[in-house]
Amino acid sequence: MNKLLLVALTIISFNIFADEAKTLKSTKWDGYNNPFKIDANLNDVFSSLPLKGDTSKSGFGWPAYFWANKKGGIAQRWSSKDPQHFEYESPSLYSLKSMSEKKISQLSPAEKFDILNGRYDYPTVEKVWEQTRKGSKTWHGICHGAAPSGLNHKEPSAKTISNADGISITFHSSDIKALVAYYYAKISNLRSTQIGRRCFAGRYSVLRFRKGCKDTHPATMHIIMANRLGLTSKGYIADIDRLKQVWNHVAVKYVSKVVSRTSDVSKAVTGAFKRIKIVTKVSYTGGVDPSELVVLGTRNEKWDVRKYEYILDLDVNDKILGGEWISDERPDFLWVLGRETFDHNYFGKVKELL
Repeated sequence: MNKLLLVALTIISFNIFADEAKTLKSTKWDGYNNPFKIDANLNDVFSSLPLKGDTSKSGFGWPAYFWANKKGGIAQRWSSKDPQHFEYESPSLYSLKSMSEKKISQLSPAEKFDILNGRYDYPTVEKVWEQTRKGSKTWHGICHGAAPSGLNHKEPSAKTISNADGISITFHSSDIKALVAYYYAKISNLRSTQIGRRCFAGRYSVLRFRKGCKDTHPATMHIIMANRLGLTSKGYIADIDRLKQVWNHVAVKYVSKVVSRTSDVSKAVTGAFKRIKIVTKVSYTGGVDPSELVVLGTRNEKWDVRKYEYILDLDVNDKILGGEWISDERPDFLWVLGRETFDHNYFGKVKELL
């Protein structure tokens, strides 16, 4: 490119950003948003961080169903033409011995797991029904279990296994996903590391403008995103709804672009040498209905793409010091959780299905 043209474009880029730089005041992240809670060794030098990363072909981070409470959670007979939410009667051992494998395969994930354990009094079904109800809000479920399942385990394929009584049970891919998600949501004792605070305000509530509803700091998000997706291919989880509802999804891909720069640091954090405007598109695992087969690599895979615009403040060495959101779209909070080993006495058989 002609050097004179390059200089001219740089000047234009600075001028375009000048008005935003004068009105948007950056902040340093607070204790809730400290990115180094995730990993003390995160790289925070902007020029050392890749502008894109993609783990969507790794087998991890699969589009998932959140097992809606109003449909009975994992006690939902999702593959049956007549699911009878909260109303069905589970089969006895005597009945199971005369049922076809296809009919058994249409039972709920919770029923199948109890049958695998030889428990024909169905304790898992009863427990799940205690935890769910028809009147639940449409977004209530166990996405907080489905997300870490995809973060830590490759998408499971269907598996047929027999219990001690000789009953053959086909666990569809989504049956296994349901049981893993339930374990993470209801049984696991692992502690998550969370960045940012949950917002409890509705879309039109004055609470959304208070301190607790400022969402994840943009500088924090960029550092974690670029390190985990760009440098280590590990992924992370985000609540992609910035207000009261919680929708936990795994981040699997991002593409960032520097659209403008400025040396006007009058609204920047202390120590800033320059400010840059970033546009980033992040692809998250999409919400899909339960299925018999895997969804990755098929026409049923679905990604939820969000576009974020923000300012980053950099020091003379390109270290990220702070920033501010431009777009209204942003994640509420980010988190990670370690991998389960499924050591619970009753639910230990989950690992046999993975």
